[in-house]
Amino acid sequence: MLRVTEQDKIKLFESEFERVGGSHTLKGDVRIIAATHRDLEHAVAAGDFCEDLFYHLSVMPIYPTPLRERIEDIPDIARLLLAKIGKVQGRKLTIQDGALRRLSSHKWPGNMREMENCLERAAILSEEGTIDPDLIRFVQMRERLATRHPESRRDRREPCLPLLPINLPTISNHSSIRSVRPGPSR
Repeated sequence: MLRVTEQDKIKLFESEFERVGGSHTLKGDVRIIAATHRDLEHAVAAGDFCEDLFYHLSVMPIYPTPLRERIEDIPDIARLLLAKIGKVQGRKLTIQDGALRRLSSHKWPGNMREMENCLERAAILSEEGTIDPDLIRFVQMRERLATRHPESRRDRREPCLPLLPINLPTISNHSSIRSVRPGPSR
């Protein structure tokens, strides 16, 4: 959590700052973009968030529509993310219609970050660069469920996804695999 002193707030809202290790105050045209999953209005009312800071940050609040409410956008977003992932992996990635239908049927509690991770996982597992429905795997949030329902806690070491046999030599040319491959044994 960021702790802001009264003096820091005054400088911040007058567009003044100091460089780390610096001793001079600089002026600049500053816009702060902040994001949270918390209901800040409720937090202010409960005394858990500074009211003054809330009003300074609330100049232009943006409430993005969750991915689960934008089902029609999922195919375009998926293709855009696959192009990005393909560029990193150095190959062209394609996605089958069945995989797009599977993506569209998911509720996406993790929003865009969850979708990107899902597609990256599928791309790593795809030997030929084609994402089919069988490669679309959704991570189960056992930790979230365990905190809401302690009686349903499971062993934390249990994997969220079923383990798949992967032929590493076939996909070893992918940069994402090379970056995690262990070095030679000594």
